[in-house]
Amino acid sequence: MSRTRVDLANNALSYLVRDTIRTLDGAQPAAIHTKQHMDLAIETVVEEWDWASCRVVNPLTQVTGVPLRGWTYVYEKPVDCIKIWRLTDSQNSPVLSFEEGMSGDILTNRTYIFANLPNLNIRYGSSRVTVDRFSPFVFALCGLKLAELCCMALVKDAKLHKYLADTYKLHVSKVQTSAAFSEPEVVDTEFVPELILARQ
Repeated sequence: MSRTRVDLANNALSYLVRDTIRTLDGAQPAAIHTKQHMDLAIETVVEEWDWASCRVVNPLTQVTGVPLRGWTYVYEKPVDCIKIWRLTDSQNSPVLSFEEGMSGDILTNRTYIFANLPNLNIRYGSSRVTVDRFSPFVFALCGLKLAELCCMALVKDAKLHKYLADTYKLHVSKVQTSAAFSEPEVVDTEFVPELILARQ
């Protein structure tokens, strides 16, 4: 089943007990606010975990002419990168020491990755993902986050806002646990979901 951004908006509106919409370009407050907050909701969820549906693995492009800031190599950070999950060297070993930062040139807004090793690969969550690629659980997370972001503007209910925020946190932990068990190789050793910790 193909899902659209309108479907995501209506998923969020169902938590707020609001009528559904047919387009995000309408003049109704529900359309205006869900459209306004949709990208932030999606990017927040993408940043929560190394979801397979949002994952890109590519070689980094090395650049010159950028001050090294004490590092040996400079790479372009992909423009669609929301969060870096892993850098690896040519032997596919994790690179633990690197830095992200903008150029000192105030005329550019490019972001770079600084490291001491050549020929690096990057694994990251991408902003290019479309909602139809999300699993049902990740799609539901996006709906919850969107509902939370729109709650006060559309419903002005502080208790509902807190409920949505708490429910989102709980569901994030559950979906992360499911993802960790389905793809154990992507588990970040510095982060273990609460549900896994409870079993240890």
